Amino acid sequence: MSLSLEEMWVKAAVEHRLVYVSYKNPETRLVYNKREIRPDLITADEKGNPTLWGLLNHNIGVGLKGFNPDFFTEARLTDTRFTPVAGANWEKLVPIYEEHDLSNKEADAVITDNYVEV
Repeated sequence: MSLSLEEMWVKAAVEHRLVYVSYKNPETRLVYNKREIRPDLITADEKGNPTLWGLLNHNIGVGLKGFNPDFFTEARLTDTRFTPVAGANWEKLVPIYEEHDLSNKEADAVITDNYVEV
């Protein structure tokens, strides 16, 4: 069973696993960036649109970055583990993790190019 992008982000945050993402630059929408992210939190605006928050694995010193999943072309849960930084928000996601029984589910790659999940 495939997980939604949000479920995969929760699973990765709670299990402290990196997520590999490929996404279009929100400013140009042309340049593709590829990054390993340390997921930390999910928030939603008043319309329910999610923002996925995390740290860039190659430069955690820049702090939390918000990612709009509409610009993702791929997201994949990796087996690479990380140690959360002090003050991380991942514990807020534990109730969702438990409610959706994510410890017993594996995530396939989520392809979101053209705003379609496969």
